[in-house]
Amino acid sequence: MLTPPEVIDSVVVHELAHLKEMNHSERFYAEILRVFPDYWKWNGWLKKNGRAIMARMISE
Repeated sequence: MLTPPEVIDSVVVHELAHLKEMNHSERFYAEILRVFPDYWKWNGWLKKNGRAIMARMISE
């Protein structure tokens, strides 16, 4: 993988939270933060670096 493990964890937790909340409501994010308090830090990392990672994957 081309990301820190915490980024992968944040994506997995995000998707699993959809099993309880099928939306992006306050309750949804409260569930994420209950399980993964550093979610916003790593979500920000992914937003900042995601395009470069995808471009690298396509060009290889």
